Amino acid sequence: MSTTNTDAGEPSPSSFTLPICAAPSTSTHPASLPTERGKENENPSPISPTASAYVPRFCDIGINLTDPVFIGLYNGTQRHPSDLHDVVRRARDVGCKKLIVTGSDLKHSERALDLCDEFRKFGSFNWGIGDSQWESSGSTFKDEKADWATVYATIGVHPCNASSLTPSVLQKLEALADQGKYEHRVVAFGEIGLDYDRLELCPKHIQCLAFNYQLKIAVKLQLPLFLHCRAAHEHFMECLSIYSRRLPKRGVVHSFTGTLEEMQELVAQGWHIGVNGCSMKTEENCAVVKAIPLERLHIETDGPWCEIRPNPAMGWGGWKSVKKERWVEGATIKGRNEPCFIGRVAWAVAGIKGISVEEVCEAAWKNSVRMFGMGEELPREDRLDPDTEEDIEGMTEAEEKETLLKAQDWLLRECGGEAQSRWAEGM
Repeated sequence: MSTTNTDAGEPSPSSFTLPICAAPSTSTHPASLPTERGKENENPSPISPTASAYVPRFCDIGINLTDPVFIGLYNGTQRHPSDLHDVVRRARDVGCKKLIVTGSDLKHSERALDLCDEFRKFGSFNWGIGDSQWESSGSTFKDEKADWATVYATIGVHPCNASSLTPSVLQKLEALADQGKYEHRVVAFGEIGLDYDRLELCPKHIQCLAFNYQLKIAVKLQLPLFLHCRAAHEHFMECLSIYSRRLPKRGVVHSFTGTLEEMQELVAQGWHIGVNGCSMKTEENCAVVKAIPLERLHIETDGPWCEIRPNPAMGWGGWKSVKKERWVEGATIKGRNEPCFIGRVAWAVAGIKGISVEEVCEAAWKNSVRMFGMGEELPREDRLDPDTEEDIEGMTEAEEKETLLKAQDWLLRECGGEAQSRWAEGM
């Protein structure tokens, strides 16, 4: 998530043109993708040429589908009817077969799980605007032949929302994640981490407490992490180091905007890197993306934010795009990023790395399916990451005590006595 106020409902002005626009290698290209529903793209390109048989497959590992803009609500004002089912349909149409909906607090984590249920009913979509913006209005979308993208969820509290974390909320998050993992709906714990760019939203010691508490839950449940870090790399790595030995799958640092050295340290310690439009704003960003090993790369949109403006070289015709006030059925909304645009991310990464879009798509797909265990059979050699896969055993009582003491000492040293006392009291 690129902004913390998901209830604000207005996509931030984060669309931008890539500073480096080299085209990907053209040795292999995806097959033609549709523009408007049922029509073939009339402008073939590296992302959708008509001459090749390759059909891309994507997993959008970070999409904020619980944001009100996807039900037409912007800053509390209804601008158009809910088009969430169209958003998921468009994702499927471009080959985005799997979506991971980000949990950013308890409320949005619960909604993410509800979305998993709704879209797994294959043709029963009944969210609308009632007394509450997420209550059923009684209208139902039905398409019994629809081959929906499979929707999964993460559970967690974003660092900018960490002030909302209480012992009761922690218990509810753990229960949601535990049940969701058992039902194969929850595939990661997150979005958790540290954000020192926006301390006005949540002070440092509260963020550090929340991060440590949620890392404890992730270790207990053996879920990979969906991580957020802004201007906090040193503390971020120190916190992770306390728990990482008991997290053999590690996780993904999503929407990565850090330095080359920070990325290299993360990769050296077994973590994976997620990129979207915000990861490629500057030439320095692009140099980092170029250096990310393919075997650690994941792609995402982070919609409704972090949109990449289509480069003419992409030939990405896409769907009709309109202002929210002029919404028509089947159109995308200007300034609102969504999963059907994930091909732009793949195209940009391929251009930066000087490789084909197919190489990017296939590497990211295998990495995400393996990391999050999303029900796809992979060749045996692709199933495990030899750098991080270990025997998974629960902590012994002594190991757990040692871990908690390390966390307490770190909180005292870096965040002061208040953080340490709140940790000892269970927050």
